[in-house]
Amino acid sequence: MWAARFESALKSMLSSDGHPTVKRVQTFKEAGFRSKPFGVDLEFVTGGRVLLQIVRASPPGGDDFSQDERVVEGDILPGVPRPDLSPAGSRLLTRDVKSYLTALITNSGNSEIRSVKPFGGKPENLGIDVEFHNGAHCYVHFLYTLQNGRDIGSHPEFIALEAV
Repeated sequence: MWAARFESALKSMLSSDGHPTVKRVQTFKEAGFRSKPFGVDLEFVTGGRVLLQIVRASPPGGDDFSQDERVVEGDILPGVPRPDLSPAGSRLLTRDVKSYLTALITNSGNSEIRSVKPFGGKPENLGIDVEFHNGAHCYVHFLYTLQNGRDIGSHPEFIALEAV
């Protein structure tokens, strides 16, 4: 799956899930965030935000972007339990956001997705690896984690806060 289509799919998953903790979901373009081409800006009821950058790796043999995307489908992933995504006090734990997103993508029923694996146990380089049946990957990086009242630039890229 190409990055633009995965961005749209991820936004749709988040929007249709209707989780009460998720206040707003926008693509980077919709949010006016132009420094990275693909991603989703999540705002939570706590006022915290997580900006998820999508970076794609081509399948073995590469892609021919002059042609239409070749969709490869396979078995749908078995469902996993949906983790709790409730504020701890006035904030959401970033690890809970990662667990929620991992389960949401896994449970999406998308027949193009082969596997979904979280990565990064430390604050640096936190994210989710989504592998597709065609061998491509979309890496969902926690680009910014922002607490209520903070904006982009108040915290370094790719260094996740413990809570938002």
